[in-house]
Parts: sequence; C-alpha cells; structure tokens
Amino acid sequence: MSDSLRLESPVRTPGWRTFLPLVLIALAASTWAAMAFGLSPASRLIMMVVAALVIVVPFLWRWPAMAVAWLPVFMIPPQFAKVFAYEVILLMAAYGLFLLLFLRRDRSLTKLDGFEVAVWLLFGWAAFTGFWARDLWWYAFGVRKMLMGAIALWVSWRLCRYMKPDLLMIGIAAAAVALALATLAKAYEHGWFESVVQEFQRRSATDLGWGTSNYIAALLTVMLPTAIFLATAGPNPLARAVGWTALPLTAMVVTIAASRGGSLLVLGVALFAIFRSKIRPWIAVLAGAIAITLLLTGPGAKLLVDRFTDVKDMASVVVRLWYWRVAWVRIVDHFPFGMGLGGGYGYLDRLYTEDPHNYWLVMASELSLPGVLLWITVLVVLWRRISAMTRDPRTQAAGHALQLTFWISQLNTLFEPTFQGLHYHFLWYWIIGTYLGWAEQKRKEPPLSPAR
Repeated sequence: MSDSLRLESPVRTPGWRTFLPLVLIALAASTWAAMAFGLSPASRLIMMVVAALVIVVPFLWRWPAMAVAWLPVFMIPPQFAKVFAYEVILLMAAYGLFLLLFLRRDRSLTKLDGFEVAVWLLFGWAAFTGFWARDLWWYAFGVRKMLMGAIALWVSWRLCRYMKPDLLMIGIAAAAVALALATLAKAYEHGWFESVVQEFQRRSATDLGWGTSNYIAALLTVMLPTAIFLATAGPNPLARAVGWTALPLTAMVVTIAASRGGSLLVLGVALFAIFRSKIRPWIAVLAGAIAITLLLTGPGAKLLVDRFTDVKDMASVVVRLWYWRVAWVRIVDHFPFGMGLGGGYGYLDRLYTEDPHNYWLVMASELSLPGVLLWITVLVVLWRRISAMTRDPRTQAAGHALQLTFWISQLNTLFEPTFQGLHYHFLWYWIIGTYLGWAEQKRKEPPLSPAR
C-alpha cells in the first residue's frame, strides 16, 4: 500500500471508539430533551423517534460519527438551565474533534481557511467592543451567539474529512423535517388550522418556546435549498427521501405560520428550482401553477392571503420603516465605534427592546464601521468560494444550492431578525461549513472527464 493510501485510510475509517462518546452524548441530550422539557405528547413522540434514529442509524452503518451529522435536529427542544441541547452537543463534538486532530497531528487543527479567518476577525472585534458595551447581559449573549457560529463552522468544515459529507447534508434536511413536524404538532395542540385563522393566535399556534412563526419560517427557508439539492441530486435513496419529505412540510409550515417573507422566499425558491431543472417547459409551468395553487388554497391559506391584503396586517411593513429610521439615528450617534455588541437591546430610545429587523442596521449600530467592513469581508470571501464551486463540474450543483442559501439569508435578514437569533446564527455557519467541507473533499477527487 502506498504512503498516500496509508495517510487517507485513517481519515476515511476512524476507530469507532473515537466518536462513541458523541453517540452517548446525543442519546443523553435527546432523551433529556424529550422527557425533561415538559413537551407535549406529540412533541415527545417526535423527539423519541429522532433519538432512536440518532442512535440506531449510526450503528446500522457501523459509523458512530453519524450521530454528529444529526446535530441540527437538536435545535428544536427549548433551553434547559439557559442552555440548548444542540449547544452542548456542538461543544462536545468540537472537543472530540480537537482531540482527534491533535492525536493525528492534523495541520487543520490550527490552519484556518480564509473564510474562517474573516469570521474569527469579526468575532474578535465584536468581543473587543465589550470594553464599552452598555449591557453586560446582552453583550454576553452576543458573544455566545457569534462564538457558537464560529465553532459550528470550524467543526462542520473539518468533520467532512472524517465522515461522508453527504451525511451532514442529510442532517440539515432532517432538521427541516423535524422542525416542521414539531411546529405542526404545536399547531395541532391549538386546534389545528382553525386556531391559526385569527391573527392574534398566529404566533402562539406556532410557538416552540424559543421561536415563533416568522423565525421558524426563516430557519426552514434557509434549509430549503439543501432539501431541494438532496431531493433532485441526492447520492442515495435516503438523501432523496429526506429531501422530498422536507419540501412539502416546509411549504405547509410557512403557510400555517403566515410568514410573508417566508412564503415569498419559498415560492421564489420553488419556481427557481423548477425552471432551472432539466425538465420540459410545460412540466415546469404546470408544477409552478400547482405550487401557487397549493399556497393559495391549502391549509392556512386564508390567513396567508390576509397577511398580504389586510390593511392592519400590512401596517407592520410601515412599522419596519420606522424601526430602520430609529436604528439609523443610533448609527449616527455612536459612529465610529458603535454601541458595543448587544448594546441595542434595552437602549433608551424609541426602539428600546424592539429589534430593528435588519441585521445590517444592527451591525452598524453596535459594531459600527469596523464591524460592517468585517461582515462585508466575510460575505465577499464566502461568495468567491461559492463561485469557485459553481465553476467546478464536481461541485456545481451543490454550489448553486449554496448560492441560493446565501441569497435567501441575505434577503431575509433585511426585514427579519434572523442572524440576531442563536439558532439561525448556528445553522447558517453549520450549512456553510458543510458545503465548503464537501467541496474540499470533492476537489481531491480526480477531475471529471469531458463527455464525448
């Protein structure tokens, strides 16, 4: 056996003992979430099924590390003792991966990718603003949020070297399925669709404790391109099955939640995927018409239509303009160093505890010019990496899915508090790390021969 094969062999088949503790942690966390969080019977059932999959599937594949691939699924349970289950598993996965890389003397332990450098620089500046941050609690929350995102990127990008990256993508789509089912179970408790036809019950009928209708819709839409990618180009039947399952559930939940931005993004992504696919034009037109019809006539459609036509509901659009105006005053008043990370919450102005519903305004007011420039650097470096994926035939389809994810996240953050939340921040970086790690492994394969 050549030296190169000897080097690659341990990477592809690490000893099962290496990740066995992570499997036990996943079992403990899932059981803990299902039984100790006081969830409804339906939600408990969902979590018990997830726990069974997390434990049984890895051993069926003789790959205990697969348990880590299901990490996004653990976003669903509410926090216990101020900690979410996915945060605990993420930190343990990072610790286990750190030890693995250290024992193998893997250079990736300390060697950071260019995108990671930009992310850590942004985190460093945000942490530095603690010297003048106005609210210690919200500052600590911001540090926690950004640190978890950076760790998620570090883990997912490197984990692709020690397990099949396809499994990580399946975990993302599985999280969409689990989140959708948990939301539907919550709606069922509130009288199913009859309860959500009234505006004042829209949030409570889809409230999972850590997020309500619009936030849940934002999480589902950012996972939607991965589900479409697996459904149409999945490497195995399991990937395609999970992808196709996620698609109708996502559309159903977004409709029930009556999220204007989420529904527009879902419809846009669906039409984009349909017309971009290699199917006959008349089939694409028919599929698009069916998708629109389902949105307008399906469960919760009346509330969704009212959200676009009712004057009272549309008033929230005007309110956002008012939010942005006040946030702009914050930017001017605290230029050029900002209010400090988390300083916007509790600040005594017309917003007070309200979020500006625009991440760029949050960044500019709290981290000011250095923070905005570093965030632009992160996005530019990421876009260059995505563009490189789309130019390589081996990663082209995944690159297009990541492009779609990129633009969904950037559009959604203009009118919803997305990156301001722990779950969204973690999930976005986890998805980015998974795709970049997947592309890194694909580049090591021999190039595709041109078709004759």
